[in-house]
Amino acid sequence: MSDHDIALWTFIITTVGVVVGLAALFAAWLTIRDNAKTAKAQFWIMLRGVFAWYDDIHANFRPGGKWSDPNTGPETALDMGRTELYMGLFEYCDTLLEQGLIDEHTFARSYKYRLQNLVSNQWVIVEKLRERREGWRAFINLCCRLHAQPPDVPELTVGERSELYSKGNSRTAVRS
Repeated sequence: MSDHDIALWTFIITTVGVVVGLAALFAAWLTIRDNAKTAKAQFWIMLRGVFAWYDDIHANFRPGGKWSDPNTGPETALDMGRTELYMGLFEYCDTLLEQGLIDEHTFARSYKYRLQNLVSNQWVIVEKLRERREGWRAFINLCCRLHAQPPDVPELTVGERSELYSKGNSRTAVRS
């Protein structure tokens, strides 16, 4: 075999190797993309399941529910505690939104009405968002983010927002 034949075969084998390698990279990219879609779908299903744990509280605040009258609200320690946990779940979602881990449009489409039911209740507004504002900043931030802010609860100040999300990579505009 001549040097020319060896060079030709080396070129052919190298070209085939590069093409096979590129095909493998493309196949890996497709697999990763599909796995990411599957993981995202599983996450949304899991989030729905977590919210389902609070369907009793949600039912009480929704129109026609036990606390749908703005001047009623949880009376027992158990109901107050479960309502606070439900509100805390919304706070956790605000953190996920802040970090870009969940899609704001999808979240708003699925859960904004639940948030609006909560913030139409005076017990939530007065007892939590006014009197204990410091402890519910992420909840208030989520209300602002989703345009569900009760009119008598001010948005977070820049200082409150920076204390809440100190990295400064805010995804929500705040008024000073």
